[in-house]
Amino acid sequence: MNKHEKSVVIPAVIGGAVEFYEVYTNLYWYPLLTTAFYTFTSHFLEFFTLGIMLIVTLISRPLGGLFFGYFGDRGGRKQQLKYSVLIITILNFLTPFLTISSSWGLSLLGFLGIAKSIQGFSVGGEMPAVFCLLAEAGDRRRRRFLCSFALLGPQIGQIVSMAQCMLFENYFPKDFSLSWGWKISFWGASLAGLIGWFFIGKIHEEEPHQSKHLSHSVHNSVATLFKGYKKITFLAFCISIFEVSGFFMIAFFLTEHFNKVFSFPTKYSAIITILSLVPIIIIQILAGKLGEKFSNKKLFKISAYIVGFSSIFAYFSLTAGLNIISLILLEILLVGMSIQFALLPSLLADMFPRSIRFTGIGLSFNLCNSLVGGMTPLVALWIVKATGHEASFLMVYPLLATIFLFVLQFIPQKIIPDWR
Repeated sequence: MNKHEKSVVIPAVIGGAVEFYEVYTNLYWYPLLTTAFYTFTSHFLEFFTLGIMLIVTLISRPLGGLFFGYFGDRGGRKQQLKYSVLIITILNFLTPFLTISSSWGLSLLGFLGIAKSIQGFSVGGEMPAVFCLLAEAGDRRRRRFLCSFALLGPQIGQIVSMAQCMLFENYFPKDFSLSWGWKISFWGASLAGLIGWFFIGKIHEEEPHQSKHLSHSVHNSVATLFKGYKKITFLAFCISIFEVSGFFMIAFFLTEHFNKVFSFPTKYSAIITILSLVPIIIIQILAGKLGEKFSNKKLFKISAYIVGFSSIFAYFSLTAGLNIISLILLEILLVGMSIQFALLPSLLADMFPRSIRFTGIGLSFNLCNSLVGGMTPLVALWIVKATGHEASFLMVYPLLATIFLFVLQFIPQKIIPDWR
């Protein structure tokens, strides 16, 4: 990796890590704060309220993708990435002050709902900006490798946030966590956000991204996208389903339900989960390097087969009580998903021309997160409750792999010259 590539990759990874550290910190605390400080009159009302907050967050993501994409395609990606991180940083800093009142009630729910929508809007601009910056950081032949770092930041942010949450859950009294712990956590997230904002400012963005190099016909990237790239946008949406849903499933089930699946004590489950996620970081980079040398289409197929078969075998081994074998199979599943995490960003970047790339990824990738990704854990949770077995969530993975393999056949080679 040369000096210029490092000047983009390192700040982009750090920025992504701190933003998703902030995101996962919010995901951990918001449900606890809602249920701890507001008494629901029924389980239905609690489910309905939390569901509305989830939907608001998910809807705001594609809107954020379009907003940041419009300006990112006109005036540069780096500035929009800075704004995205800054918004959520300010939100995290203000949250403990704005909810300091002792009579929270519905006002708390209203504030949290607004905060979640702002958070989703901000995140909607972060990942597409990183995808574009890394895809355009160097020679096109290096795109697969450089883009493999795009989802490295979220993985690191998730791991650090989980470690923090494990610390509060296991080593601090619950009363302290609900009085000062969550405030310290939010302020820590805002400090991390400032660090990320500083590093993003160090990114060297190539001059061709500036608006003066774009023709007048693409100054409105949103209009151009809807006018001439509807099919490509839909295809990008569909090809993202596997990665997006797989990411949500890992974040939700392999973190929140690990102890239920394996019947381990919560303290040890969190440690094992964190350790199982660490290899993803290394495998992602290796998969990106392989993407420079071998057929990406074949690598994608291999990842789908690995995930599909390992999830089936893991389900049966878990039902048989073979925990050690199940852990190995789940780690193999994570290897398969790591290939997706490594190669999908470069594929999405290839599907859109540079002049509308930010907007195209911002809409398709975030819309997939909203309509499919965020709902996948709910579907999996319904399967678990319907079957009465915690390991049943694994049956979602073969379905996702099958959908991906089907959609993969429709990627047109004419828009991706080295697609083979």
